[in-house]
Amino acid sequence: MFLLLHLIQLLLGIIAVSTTGYGQAIPSSNYESFAGCKKGWVLPKRPFLVVTTVSLLNCAETCSRTSGCYSINACRQPDSSMRCILIADFSRNGCAGLEAMSNCRHLQNSQAVAMMAANPCFNGGSYINSACSCVWGFAGTTCERIVRGCREAYVLGVRGMGFYEIQPFGSPISYIVYCNCMWVGTIFAFKRIIPPPPSCQPISYNRTWDEYKKGFGDINCEYFLGLETIYQLNTYEKFQWNIYNLVDGKPFPAASIYLESTVLQSEATDYTIDFVRIFTRSFEHGDDAFDQSQKPRKFCTFDRDCGGCAGKEGGGWWFTTSCSGGAITAAADKMYWPVNGVDKVINETYIQLDHMLYY
Repeated sequence: MFLLLHLIQLLLGIIAVSTTGYGQAIPSSNYESFAGCKKGWVLPKRPFLVVTTVSLLNCAETCSRTSGCYSINACRQPDSSMRCILIADFSRNGCAGLEAMSNCRHLQNSQAVAMMAANPCFNGGSYINSACSCVWGFAGTTCERIVRGCREAYVLGVRGMGFYEIQPFGSPISYIVYCNCMWVGTIFAFKRIIPPPPSCQPISYNRTWDEYKKGFGDINCEYFLGLETIYQLNTYEKFQWNIYNLVDGKPFPAASIYLESTVLQSEATDYTIDFVRIFTRSFEHGDDAFDQSQKPRKFCTFDRDCGGCAGKEGGGWWFTTSCSGGAITAAADKMYWPVNGVDKVINETYIQLDHMLYY
């Protein structure tokens, strides 16, 4: 169910939050539809929570118990369950404010106007002691905005891992990223397990430029966020890139390195990468296989290659002139990372983007 919820969140462009009681629950009988559009309509507003319920009534009950929920879009799924979409808004124009969508119904609380007037908080926030308490994933004095990034979500109390919608300061658009809020709040940019879990199909990393630009894979198996999204995120905030390698079948110590103050330039430069320095920690012992002696350098794929390196190694990467550079996208039989000068077999490898403001 957890994975299903996050898949829904990714497809809808929303984030996961927790529900909060808001006074006495409003009876679900207070939820009503409009006479001219009872079935096959939804309110086209950003939801703040999506859950799965067994019925339309259960969905209305969930809204009645959730702070800041004024209406619902309930959509019947192929397995007969109900995708229950909670919204911190309502239609003020009857059917004219709705959009057609098959297998869905829109209901809104008959007391929504009075409830909203008594609660100045947006996006499901609760008005407590003359201040807004925001649900996870939203921030601001009145919960009016999406969190700036995974780090802010962590600071505001989010824990665990999952897809979140973030909107960096100054960005006109938001992005869906997989946050690691178990510790400080980082963004998963890359994940690879060798061999992949039994439930996952092996994927090839010998992919086209366009595939690396857009991203590919499944976060539950193997995953790459995409060069263009990483570039856009780096435009609005400075990141340290953490490359974690688990080697020789052991979870610790990791053979890891850190690229401080990394800059990724646009596609026009072939997503050229640069950084201040590479360092590791004494207990991790990761050698500089990335090779900071050659920077900046361009990204390469077999159909946009640099000296034939991508074709030779079996995956896209920021290769050095000698086709080295610690490519963790290489063919499986070439997946090694040096530790104190000795090549170790990589079992799992990750790139996480760490907000430099944390430091």
